[in-house]
Formats: sequence, structure tokens, C-alpha cells
Amino acid sequence: MIDYTFKAFITLQIEINNTDIFSVTVDAIVNPANKQASMWFGSHVNELVRKKGGKQIVNDRKEKGEINLGEAVSTHAGNLPYKYVIHAAILDMYDFNPLFLLKIRQRTSDDVLRNATISSLRIADDLKIESVAYSAMGAGIGAMKMEKCANIMLQEMLNFQTAYNNDILKKIIFCVRGKEDYSIATKVLSGLNRK
Repeated sequence: MIDYTFKAFITLQIEINNTDIFSVTVDAIVNPANKQASMWFGSHVNELVRKKGGKQIVNDRKEKGEINLGEAVSTHAGNLPYKYVIHAAILDMYDFNPLFLLKIRQRTSDDVLRNATISSLRIADDLKIESVAYSAMGAGIGAMKMEKCANIMLQEMLNFQTAYNNDILKKIIFCVRGKEDYSIATKVLSGLNRK
């Protein structure tokens, strides 16, 4: 685990953990979701949120309706051990092209990922929670390279404290899987911290 602490109004920690997002203890997790209200045919994390969280999450998300790419909404956590699940729209379930499986074409864009990260952080602040966990949104089924994904997401996390006058959120955990992705993410964060 790498931990960078930034002092402003409060202490905001950004941790990079080589772990499954479902194994961390936080107030909320961010689900890399479809823009559609349906939780079917989404990211791997989305599928697990739907299966582990149960009908309450599925129904709550359906009630919120379709949102634009880059936007986010929150629901109760259902059977999951969190207060909330924040659904960040990074994919369109109808935009399916087999080229993304070969990582020839991204299914999400830099701007969508940037806006989804910002939107989900704003919702975390609105919910007045102290901790939130992210996976590398867009780096799986979205076919974005890990380095680009980490650069975009971690930069917005670093910007969040000052840009949005956050005074409640104390910890952000960025969860990655595997030594290679962990090494990439820690190098990216170290580089951003030196800027």
C-alpha cells in the first residue's frame, strides 16, 4: 500500500492498494457503471455489485434513470457492507465492439473518465462520507491503458481537495489488481505528487 497525505483544511489520504475493491473498509465504493439505469452487461465490478448487493441496489439504480456519460448517482448499498454505492457512468451498454476485447479501441474516453471521477467525488462530498474506494475505472472492459487511467483518476483525486473545497472526505482508496498495475499506479501517483 502506498499512502500520500495532503494537508489542506483536513488531511486527505490517497492510498493505492493491490486488492479487490470489495475487500476494503470504506463508507462507499464507486461502481464503474453503464449510463443506462439497468445494471446488466456492465463492468466486472458492476456485475459483482449487482450480484452481491441484491435487489435493493438494482431497484434503486433503476429508479434514478439513465444518466449521461461522465455523471454519477448514488444508491443504498443493499447487502454490501457500505453505506452507499456511487454509480459512475463510464460505459454505454449499447456501445459494444469486439475490438475493445483486443484493446485496439477504448470503450470509454479520457473526458468521460475525468468527469465520472469528478462527479463521483462530488457525490461522496454531498453524502458527507469520510472514505471512498475506486477501482481502475475504464481499464478493464473499457480497454483504457492502466497508465492513462491512473493519470486521469489520480490527478482528479489530487485536485479534489482544493477545487471543490472538500472538508469531509478523508480517505480515497484506489484499488488495482496485480503487481504490474500496482507498480504503474504508484509511479503515476509519485509523479503527480512531484508536480
